[in-house]
Amino acid sequence: MKITVFFTYGYSLKTWYDSGTIERELEIYKKINEKYQVNFTFVTYGNEEDLKYDTNIKNSEVVPIYSLIKYNKNSVLRYLNSFKIPYKIRMITRNSDILHQHQLLGSWIPIICKLFSNKPLLIRTGYDMYQFSLQEKKNYIIKFLYKFLTNISLFICDIYTVTSNSDRNLFKSSEKVRLRPNWVYQSGSESLVGRFENRILSVGRLADQKNYEYLINEFSNTKGEIVLDIYGSGERFEYLNNLAKESNVDLNIHKNVKHDDLLNIYKKYKFFISTSLFEGNPKTILEAMSLGCVVLASNIPNHSEIIINENNGYLFEMKENNLLTLYSKIKNQDEKLNNISENAKKDILDSNSLELLTEKIYSDYTDLIK
Repeated sequence: MKITVFFTYGYSLKTWYDSGTIERELEIYKKINEKYQVNFTFVTYGNEEDLKYDTNIKNSEVVPIYSLIKYNKNSVLRYLNSFKIPYKIRMITRNSDILHQHQLLGSWIPIICKLFSNKPLLIRTGYDMYQFSLQEKKNYIIKFLYKFLTNISLFICDIYTVTSNSDRNLFKSSEKVRLRPNWVYQSGSESLVGRFENRILSVGRLADQKNYEYLINEFSNTKGEIVLDIYGSGERFEYLNNLAKESNVDLNIHKNVKHDDLLNIYKKYKFFISTSLFEGNPKTILEAMSLGCVVLASNIPNHSEIIINENNGYLFEMKENNLLTLYSKIKNQDEKLNNISENAKKDILDSNSLELLTEKIYSDYTDLIK
């Protein structure tokens, strides 16, 4: 079986490498290749430099778009040029059994390829772009384009996967939609013993969506008692550091690290906190739970799908003093925290293991070529 995987528009192997996620992003394809001997061709938005990265996937091929067409610095012209891509890779798609779009953005390219080659198309979505655009108050044109892209993708593709029940409920009438949550590595047996007692971990982009302002404000005047460690990068770096100083908070913002290193970092912390305003199927929470962290998360729909309050984690309303009060109440409840940690590891293993998602995605592939 030959699958052509289209990267998210604008992303390349170099993008993944620079963000420290290249091994994780490729891992699901590696497992499918090893278990079912499926061969992959990766169509990326890089140049010849992408060819130097080893996917570690047997018989895989990398096709960087900007080794075939000229990269244009103007984003509008670059978008218009993207309509040349299906023609440039026509022989690759004709020799493929299935076309697979890695994320919704960029789906117009495999859609055109499908229309020319009549190959089945699977479109994976990690979150609903249109719903996110509403939350982020994007301008009308952007919202319209995301809605149009979602609708045409759903109409033309053969399988459309989402990572959360909240997203699946947006498309109740479509039989094409399948739930395929994000995966995590099998959880270890690490206990809470020996983990940081007074350091709290959070992971994610330094963006408004993550609501780190609320996190810092909740822990005002705790300097010398509690340390907040955030792993992520973004435009709010300076603002958040200044806010922490004004609020008398010990805050360390760490740059992105390799995914393998991040997994080891989770194991050092007893508590993980997410204050996000909205999410898809958050990998950071799944990873934190799978590695035994006690997760405190904002009570939003996509968090409450994962966390059963006081069973495998904690949910809190984002009101003044709610988070700090909750943390102060539970931080010394060792027996209960141990139970929550164990429940979290078991629940994530049952629902989000790499092995389980490997089987489900392969079943999608086989359904497409029956």
